[in-house]
Amino acid sequence: MAEIVILINIAGAVALLMWGTYVIRTGMMRTFGAKLRSFLGRWLTNRFSGFGAGFVLSSLLQSSTAATLLVSGLQKKGLVSTAIALAAVIGANFGSAVMVRVLSLNIDAVSPLLIAVGVYLFMKKSDTALGQFGRVLMGLGVVMLALTLIGHITTPIKDSAAMMALFHSIEGNAFFCTVLGIGLAFLCFSSLAVLIIDAGLVAAGVLAVSSGLWIVLGANLGTAFLASVTTMGSDAMTRRAPMGNTIFRVLCFVIGAAALILIPEVSRAFESMASDQVIWFHVVFNAVSGVLGLIILNPVAAIVGRLL
Repeated sequence: MAEIVILINIAGAVALLMWGTYVIRTGMMRTFGAKLRSFLGRWLTNRFSGFGAGFVLSSLLQSSTAATLLVSGLQKKGLVSTAIALAAVIGANFGSAVMVRVLSLNIDAVSPLLIAVGVYLFMKKSDTALGQFGRVLMGLGVVMLALTLIGHITTPIKDSAAMMALFHSIEGNAFFCTVLGIGLAFLCFSSLAVLIIDAGLVAAGVLAVSSGLWIVLGANLGTAFLASVTTMGSDAMTRRAPMGNTIFRVLCFVIGAAALILIPEVSRAFESMASDQVIWFHVVFNAVSGVLGLIILNPVAAIVGRLL
């Protein structure tokens, strides 16, 4: 019975997080939608500015998947090339990783204030830009609240013999931990939720840091698959950026997996940290991936162009 309660609580907290990110995303689009598109039109001109634009877009929308879909829409209209669209998506991946680091800081005390101010602005001026910005503040407060709840909910798992036996069965198994990361990315529709759950499990002693790192790799792979699946029924031009991101993510996964297997010092470096090991690994992994992505941008874009 306790296990069911834990799972229901986690599901509720993740649902709250998903709703919060949805509120932020829709609020940002209603408040700054035209300006965001104008911003992208000005900055999607070369790989470096495209990377920066993707970083900003993902940070504002709280979702690399949403940023990818928005950039794909611009590519469908012929406003941006595959290479630059892919640069923006890579920047969005890094922006999402940085926001996970920011939102996981101990700033949950700000959450009630953001919700209160956001609700007030939205209720009083819902038909204005200020009211929609209140929607953004409200969503941000809800996201912080949900992250706090997820962190608290994962702690009781250690007291459940059945759930501990389940996690012990995948402990140290890179394949199953990766699959778990991919599955959670699809279920949560957010790498943010997966990383917070993963960090909570590691902090509670349910999983070892090494297993948590493999879940991070799986989550990064899962979010790329998610964008490709979401655009599967679209035309070839719309699917180019998500497919390029998937190809690139698979390559980065192989490199990350090889580093964890062949270079034990990588895993030990994060294990030696006092806290937030998996979150820092996520940031570093996406930073290194971003640099690599800018280097191999044109070859990946060429492959996508041949496939689609």
